[in-house]
Amino acid sequence: MVQLASLLILTLQSMAGQVKKEGQTKKITVFGIDTNYVLQKLNYLTTDFTLYGQRFLEDKTERKEKEEKISEKMGSIDTKIKAYQKETTDKLSSMDGALKGLQNTVSALTIKLTDEMKRTHNMTRKMLKMEAEIELLKSHDRSKTGTVSFSSYMTPSLKTSSYQIIPFKGILTNEGGAYNPSTGIFTVPLNGLYYFHCSILTTIQGEYMLYVNGKRQMYLISDDKDIFEQSSNAVTLNLKKGDRVFITTASKRGNNFSYLHHYWSSFSGFLIKAE
Repeated sequence: MVQLASLLILTLQSMAGQVKKEGQTKKITVFGIDTNYVLQKLNYLTTDFTLYGQRFLEDKTERKEKEEKISEKMGSIDTKIKAYQKETTDKLSSMDGALKGLQNTVSALTIKLTDEMKRTHNMTRKMLKMEAEIELLKSHDRSKTGTVSFSSYMTPSLKTSSYQIIPFKGILTNEGGAYNPSTGIFTVPLNGLYYFHCSILTTIQGEYMLYVNGKRQMYLISDDKDIFEQSSNAVTLNLKKGDRVFITTASKRGNNFSYLHHYWSSFSGFLIKAE
């Protein structure tokens, strides 16, 4: 557009110059239009277009500079983003390595804890065994100082048959726990010298015996037919660990049963000296 206006201005200026050379002073018109007026307007337009073109070029340059700055900032931001992504990736990788290390540590600690629990369990078992052995040794020690003893009595009154083990169920003492009141049997806990005593109150004639295992060691006899009669006896025996001592009926002297009165009938014993 500017080039066209410039060409038109040059054409008109050429025509005007040609007229001046010929000495003509009249107005030159083209298609009825004053060329001077047109020339003036075209100069204005050319100036406007030139200014517009300059501003356009300036704006274009400014836009280009802005675009370059924006592009530079975008590049900087992209660089920062990539650096942040790399840093994040490195941190995640480091955290993943740390997590794996922590998992390995936890696994190792779990194994150690399991081993410690097993050792603790074994130690507990050993301690319990040692405590039992210590208690046994204490029991043996008590036995050596005469603390193995028992004293029992008949309760309630008992009607017995022939050769029946008599259970004296009432307990006054049972040091060492060797006497069983349910069965009436004393089981020897240690080798040694023992003392036993038995006393029976009955209204019926009868014979009673102290047995060690299957061998008779002591007799008691009730011979009165009409009134209460108390019979008693005692014995000292050398016994071995595990021997069984008890009182049993022998015969009824013609009666079908033997009747033992409670409280007045008793069975007792103790360790005199352990071997």
